Amino acid sequence: MTLLAGDLGGTKTLLALCSDDGEPLVVSRFDSHAYDGLAAMVQAFLAGQAGLVAERGRPQRAAFGVAGPITDLPDGTQRAVITNLRYAIETAALGERCGLARVRLCNDFYAVALAVAHAAAQPDGEAARRLDLVPLNPGARAAPRGTVAVLGAGTGMGQ
Repeated sequence: MTLLAGDLGGTKTLLALCSDDGEPLVVSRFDSHAYDGLAAMVQAFLAGQAGLVAERGRPQRAAFGVAGPITDLPDGTQRAVITNLRYAIETAALGERCGLARVRLCNDFYAVALAVAHAAAQPDGEAARRLDLVPLNPGARAAPRGTVAVLGAGTGMGQ
């Protein structure tokens, strides 16, 4: 069984099929503006990975970090309006259109913050190797429950 994961931004979208333990099996990049929505990208991605999907199973669960605010709806689904794109995402419609039983969204910077927390819990050096991290102050040690800042340029930096 596989999981579908993605990072949807105003410029590019990265989609990955992952093993059940979260290890990426394949990652593809899409131009976000070239599609009318995330469902079209997911369908193109899965079609392009037909062999792997046949071998490992079609994903039933998906999670996406998205560039924009997310609203939790009363029925338990979610809706996100994507910054710098002309479309929104509704998890119920995305799941139905792409054959996914469960779809969850989180803000892309929240996803990065979770990754930072995960990396901080790894043995010294392991997180840097797996996540391509470069320490800005190699000798510094973070307080176990201290404040963390996540910064990023996003689409349109310098415009």
